Amino acid sequence: MPRHLILTAGLLAGLTCRAAYAVPLVPGQDFQREQGEYKSAIDGQVGGWTAGRLLDDQGRTMLCVATDDRQRLTLTANRSALQLRIDDPSWSLAPGVIYPMTLKVGPLAQSFEMETDGATTLRADQIEPTDLIALLDAMGKASRVNLDQSGASERMIALAGSTKVLSLFRACATRAGFANLAE
Repeated sequence: MPRHLILTAGLLAGLTCRAAYAVPLVPGQDFQREQGEYKSAIDGQVGGWTAGRLLDDQGRTMLCVATDDRQRLTLTANRSALQLRIDDPSWSLAPGVIYPMTLKVGPLAQSFEMETDGATTLRADQIEPTDLIALLDAMGKASRVNLDQSGASERMIALAGSTKVLSLFRACATRAGFANLAE
């Protein structure tokens, strides 16, 4: 079964995009946009994690993605932003509200002010490269990440298989010139 990535205007910041798309992360799979097409490419799938890219019609990387198999934790990089998205189908988030979220990975506890992106998704835009590098380094050494949202029960996401996928994500973002996330 192909994995799908829900792409929104927030994920494609700076690109011409108005609607949300479910994009199969299958090499060579096309989907239409207003001007031309994007192709998805899987860079790697290990355990419950996938790294992939969206390519424009000239083969240039427009978006790098790393996500767990249920897309509860998704990292993206494009020419205008590094982004963290957390999704939980059980949430019923109020629009326009900022929620504090702390990711606990081994000894690292990193907090983000996250805004709603629909009823079940929180998004942190404009993550600093140094913060993302610290998070990726910690995730590469840990077995899980705990998500601590103030006032809600803590959630855990297993990191089995993520080391290789996160390395591929770093390489994609660095190679595309979005941010130097090199290990």
